[in-house]
Amino acid sequence: MNTSHSPTPSSRRSVSLGALSALAAFAVGSASAATFYWDPSGTGTYTGNGTWDTTTAEWQTAGTGGGTPTTWDSANTAGFVRGTSGTVTVDGAGVTASAISVGPSLAGTTGAANYTFQTGPLTLSSTSTAISVANGSSATFNNALNFSGGFQKIVIQSGASSISIAGGIQNTSAGADTLILSSYSAAGGIDISGALTKSGASNVINLVVGESAGGSSAASTFKLGGNNTGITSSSTLRVERGILVLNNSGALGAATSLSLGGNSAGSADSQQLLIGTSGVSIGTSITLNSTDTTDTRTIGSSVTSGTATFSGTLTMAGSGVSVTSAAGGTTVFSNLVTDGSESRALTKIGAGIVSLTRAAGNTYDGGTTVSAGTLLVSNSSGSGTGTGVVSVTAGTFGGTGQVSGAVTIGDGAGGSDAFITAGYNSIGTFTTSNSLSLNSDATFSFELNSSTATADKLVANGVVLNASSVFSFSDLGASVLTLGTAFTIIDNTSASAISGAFSNLAEGQTFTAGSNQFEATYLGGTGNDLVLTVVPEPSSAILLSFGLCAVIFLRRRVG
Repeated sequence: MNTSHSPTPSSRRSVSLGALSALAAFAVGSASAATFYWDPSGTGTYTGNGTWDTTTAEWQTAGTGGGTPTTWDSANTAGFVRGTSGTVTVDGAGVTASAISVGPSLAGTTGAANYTFQTGPLTLSSTSTAISVANGSSATFNNALNFSGGFQKIVIQSGASSISIAGGIQNTSAGADTLILSSYSAAGGIDISGALTKSGASNVINLVVGESAGGSSAASTFKLGGNNTGITSSSTLRVERGILVLNNSGALGAATSLSLGGNSAGSADSQQLLIGTSGVSIGTSITLNSTDTTDTRTIGSSVTSGTATFSGTLTMAGSGVSVTSAAGGTTVFSNLVTDGSESRALTKIGAGIVSLTRAAGNTYDGGTTVSAGTLLVSNSSGSGTGTGVVSVTAGTFGGTGQVSGAVTIGDGAGGSDAFITAGYNSIGTFTTSNSLSLNSDATFSFELNSSTATADKLVANGVVLNASSVFSFSDLGASVLTLGTAFTIIDNTSASAISGAFSNLAEGQTFTAGSNQFEATYLGGTGNDLVLTVVPEPSSAILLSFGLCAVIFLRRRVG
């Protein structure tokens, strides 16, 4: 019997999550359960395919050496020895066991164990660890699992082990069942693609992911992919350590909130909550636990195309949060981002796009930093980034919304790696009621559509342009504009003039883009705005000049 991480919980019924985190780990099965080892051939080889029922003698009482096989006893833990593999077909009527242990560390055994379970339902009655996989082994459950213990744990003990549960888990105990997912190996992972359900109206599934007290690795990945109706509005959900990936809009069931952190004050843990499938929308509110001031929290998506959405409130507490999106993907936060009575910061990481779309903006006041990828705001009132300042050290910031804090693009280091845009691959206006500063590594990515005679616009209360900052022009259309058409591209609402100029766009400079030529002035609009005006091409201007001279000459001859 594998007895690593051996303390056993004192209660098999609903246990408060605060009490859970005080428990270090759990033995496989109950303290009184013996372990029977799978040996379908009955010859002591401990490997191969077979049918698991209660009448066939296909189990050994020792993990090595063989002996006289015996029939299954439902009070025991089912062990599957290292260096073996097979497919276990559970009897259609179902089988009960205390627990499952795949690849336990036994003297005289080496390698991994790899087993697939199928067909009949498997009921696990343990009040501690229900499934344990170790030493790089794997366990795949394509059949239904019933958890009747009321307090059960699925754990990766060691190595690059994996647990996959496609048949789902049903809580058959009366009342609350606390399900703990844990991995003591950074290379380990648990994937529950089947649904978490309950058998009675009063049943509830509480969930703890990556328990910190048990030593779960911060790099472990846990996946939920089912429509988990067993998680109700009464459920308590917490990610203490590791990466939780959600692959179904119903992955968190009807839970009203999920906590990142919880029982690890001062331990500098890491929690990540990611959507892993495009089109998934999570409505559960997310709260960062206030006691974990040194934790690192990340929320976003790993999708590489399409959109993933968090539509619940995000409340920062204890520490700030990093929001992320993988390259090619977009993560949307459509509800309020707040920090309550605290002052916490939001940081954009990852190569993809994160969009803050709440119409009334957000209320956190710890500031916003963009260090990679793109952060967009599209609010129509309030401030998309709360009341704090916005700093872009690398990446892109902008959108069609408005912010109230001072915006600084670039940190003066690197080469043209910080960008501001109004709109994004479309025409739009971005507004800050505060100042806008572009440092030496900053670029204004400007777009104009000559086919619709519309253009991006930045609105700011005071503008500073470093002499090395860059103006980038793109025409989304392909039309010839009317001469004299003017576009205010930086609307400086301050009474002061724009300080400085772009390195590639001097006062009075002309440039050609597509079929149009533009002239720039920093003294346009109300006298202190950056305005582009359509002017004749040089050749057209020369011909026009000759034409005017000819008209004047003819008029003089006629006169």
